[in-house]
Amino acid sequence: MKFSEKLQQLLSEQGLTGYAVSKGTGLPKSTISRILNGEASKPRSSTLAEIAAFLGITTIELTNGTDLQESYSRKLGKIKKGLRVPLLDSPTEAAYFSAIEGDVPVGSDFLPPIPFSNDNNNELIAIPMNSEALSPRIKIGDIVYFDTHITEPDSEFKAKNGDVVIAFPDNTGCAVIREFYKDDLGKAWLRATNPSWPGDKAVPCNPTKDLAGIAVSFAGKL
Repeated sequence: MKFSEKLQQLLSEQGLTGYAVSKGTGLPKSTISRILNGEASKPRSSTLAEIAAFLGITTIELTNGTDLQESYSRKLGKIKKGLRVPLLDSPTEAAYFSAIEGDVPVGSDFLPPIPFSNDNNNELIAIPMNSEALSPRIKIGDIVYFDTHITEPDSEFKAKNGDVVIAFPDNTGCAVIREFYKDDLGKAWLRATNPSWPGDKAVPCNPTKDLAGIAVSFAGKL
């Protein structure tokens, strides 16, 4: 089954439209439309994660039985045996951890790697969402997998509008999880998308200095 057909089926079962997916995930309507009509046959892993989270399922369940299942599963072979992703307590710890290889003691706070990440699986970390800034898209306690390869000087993995990121705004030393976007003038911002968020709705950021990771997948509470 084509992924576009599977997604159409899931939306029909839940009485949803492409517009509802766009509004609920923050993804552009054109992106959802291109996926549904089959024009975008291989969506970004972060896009799959957003759609899955909105539908209340995992990315594995979303792609299972589709042409994407085989395509994305090829990347599993690139995950080193024994790799585990550290589960951190807060986004501020992101600057100090990376995934490790080898046996992990029972009781350690590590999670298995995810299949739908890019090739830099040794750069993954997992963090529970610690605020309602991005609710209902991401709720408190939801696990967010981040790729920290963005911090490498030669990295071509850059944040795009709508990406969920870890950032250290204004060199405060305290990290936040927010949505990244650039305005029409090219200025970068960290945005809280929860309309009821009591704090700043958006704060400026320097993409080359403030960002510590880009979300590549989401999961519910452990």
